[in-house]
Amino acid sequence: LQTDLGALSDIAAAWFVGPAGASPEQMQLVSVPRGISPDLPLSLYDGVSGALVVVAAPGDVVEISARPDVAADASISRTFTQPDARDGVAVTLTQPNPYGSMPSVQYRVTRAGAVVAEQTPDGYVEPGTVLTVQGGELNFLRQPVEGLLEGFPGEQAQRMAVGILGEYGLGSDQIDLQVHYAGPVPGAGDAPAGLTVLTATFPSGAVLTRAEWLQQLSDPGSFRLSRCTDALTPAGLPAVQRVMAIRCDVDSGDAQSSARESTLIVIAPAALGGNKVVVTGTSGSSTFQLAEDGTVLAPFPDGAQRVVIQTPDGTALGEAPIATS
Repeated sequence: LQTDLGALSDIAAAWFVGPAGASPEQMQLVSVPRGISPDLPLSLYDGVSGALVVVAAPGDVVEISARPDVAADASISRTFTQPDARDGVAVTLTQPNPYGSMPSVQYRVTRAGAVVAEQTPDGYVEPGTVLTVQGGELNFLRQPVEGLLEGFPGEQAQRMAVGILGEYGLGSDQIDLQVHYAGPVPGAGDAPAGLTVLTATFPSGAVLTRAEWLQQLSDPGSFRLSRCTDALTPAGLPAVQRVMAIRCDVDSGDAQSSARESTLIVIAPAALGGNKVVVTGTSGSSTFQLAEDGTVLAPFPDGAQRVVIQTPDGTALGEAPIATS
C-alpha cells in the first residue's frame, strides 16, 4: 500500500534481510517502506559484511567505488569498477566498513551512455552494533576535560573518529587520528558546552581537521551538536606541528531565540605555549596569549581572517587562516 504522500509514483519499496539461504519467513524488514521513482536505482549496503546490492534496470551498467582516494594535495577522486550484474541487479562484496551508516562506498549507474545515478547507497547496521574505533584508544594530545557533559569527551571523540573512518573507508591502522582539544567552549546561554578538535592524517599525508561542539539542552539527556569546521589540507607538516585556527559558532537551536556565541580557537604546538597570537582581518588586528599547552579560546574578533603566532619581540613562529564551517 502506497502511503507516502510525497512519492514520485504509486510504487513503494522496502528492504528485507536475513541469513544466507533464508526462507521468506526468516527475512526481516530493515527499512521504512517509501515511495520511489521507477526510473532510478535502489541500493542497500551492510558495512559489517561489506555486502552491497544495487537494483537498476535491465541493460544498465552498474559500477562500484569502495572508497574515496585522498591525494597529497588534498584533492579527492574515486576509482569505479564493474561487478557482475544480471538484468541490472548487482550483488557484490566490498571491503567491510563497520563504522556506521554513512558508508564510504558509492555506486554509479549508466543508462544508454548517460549517468542516471552516482551516490552513496542506503546503509544498514545490525541493531545493537557498537561502533568504536578498532585497534586501540584515541590519541589525546592534551589532557581532556572530564565531567563537563554526559559522554564527553570520550563518546563524542569516538563518534567523530568512527564517522571519519566510515566516510573514508579506512581502518584505524591506515589513518592517524589525534585529538588536539577536548574541553569547554562558550555556549549559547547558561548550559555547558564542549568542543572536540580532531585531525586525521591520510596515507598520502593530507590532513583532515574536524571540530564539533556539543551543548546540553534544557531537557535532561538532550543535546545539540554541530560542526565548526571540516577542512582538508595538503600534506606538509605533521598535524601535531601545525597551527590551527577555527571559528566556532554555538547557537541555541531555538527558532524563538537568536542566542549565539562565536569563539576563536587557536591550537598550536605545545612548545609554542606562552607566545602571543596576532589576529588580522578586515577590522584591524587583535592580540591574545597562548596558554602553556599552546591553546587559546577567545571571543571571535569581527572580521578576523588569519592568525600568526609571534614571540614577544615579534618573530613569527607559525600562521594559519581561520577555518569555518
